[in-house]
Amino acid sequence: MSWSWTKSSKVAPGVRIDLSKNGPSMSLGGNGVTYNTRTGRTTYSIRGTGLRYTTSSNKQNRASSSTGSSSVAIVVLAILCTVLMFPV
Repeated sequence: MSWSWTKSSKVAPGVRIDLSKNGPSMSLGGNGVTYNTRTGRTTYSIRGTGLRYTTSSNKQNRASSSTGSSSVAIVVLAILCTVLMFPV
């Protein structure tokens, strides 16, 4: 059995900074879709049901430049969705 810890802080609507023993990461998104910048993991969920679907990118693919631009597009899309879901 191993020990772990996580500290999470909400920075803005749809933006969360996570600190853990594996290092810092940023999660973008809100209700329904969340993207984690460190792991490349995207989680789709249906609120109130406990159902979720998670996809993750391959670490080798994330190192390539073509996938890097794809990751940026996903982050921009997540931010845009968050702004549309939570207008200020």
